[in-house]
Amino acid sequence: EKINFVLGRNGSGKSAVMVGIAVGLGGSAAHTNRAQNLGRLVKKGCPLATVTVRLCNSECDPFRHSQFGNSVVVERKITDDGKSQYKLKSHNGQTVSTRKEDLVDALDHFNIQVNNPVSLLNQDTSRNFLHSSKPRDKYKLFMKATQLEQLNTNYQEIFEQRRIMATSLKQKRESLPELEREVVQWEEKFQNLTQLDRLA
Repeated sequence: EKINFVLGRNGSGKSAVMVGIAVGLGGSAAHTNRAQNLGRLVKKGCPLATVTVRLCNSECDPFRHSQFGNSVVVERKITDDGKSQYKLKSHNGQTVSTRKEDLVDALDHFNIQVNNPVSLLNQDTSRNFLHSSKPRDKYKLFMKATQLEQLNTNYQEIFEQRRIMATSLKQKRESLPELEREVVQWEEKFQNLTQLDRLA
């Protein structure tokens, strides 16, 4: 259930369909195994390419149904210099958002993991996995498929942020006594000025 197979003879465009889906939903060029830059995916001689992916939004747990209706249409325009723009449209073609963050929210809601090799398994990845005899390569694919690799990256970023915050807190605590002394000095000056104002 909810597994789609793209079938066809060699050279019929199966991989192109997979690349289109992955890139259309925000995937990077590197994960397609076809190019290192999005601009390389644009047909030679054309200034830009447009990829449109329609996601069903009519089941029991739709994504912002009041805004999008029964389908979420993702449109991504890619220029030949590698830049791209997003549009999220409702089922009737009305633009709802141009923010990639909203696309990420939609993909999270539908549990679509574009860069997960199990969610979108292209021909090259499957071939490399089947023919690889190295346990390290299989373990690497396992880490990506289960998102443990991303989880580890997130943990590292959290630990780094924690370290930065702890350093900042220590510096602020060390400077606190000096700031308190300055407050006392300014209060004394204020009181002196108040007394002078009364004498005047």
